Amino acid sequence: MHTVATAASRQPFQGFGIVETLASFKDRMDKSRAYNRTVCELSALGANELKDLGIARHEIADTAHDCVYGTRKVA
Repeated sequence: MHTVATAASRQPFQGFGIVETLASFKDRMDKSRAYNRTVCELSALGANELKDLGIARHEIADTAHDCVYGTRKVA
């Protein structure tokens, strides 16, 4: 009598989602840095330069957000 041993198919270790979590965290940090850098650079511009770009000073944060994260949905 011969016995046939079958190995259970094994899934590679996923690390409990750690890799995906770290990638997501890095993406959020990169976007946060880009947002802050954009706000700083736009804030450093003079009134005439902002006017040339079509941006009012009070719109800098919204413009930076739209640039980095995409357009906001207004309810």
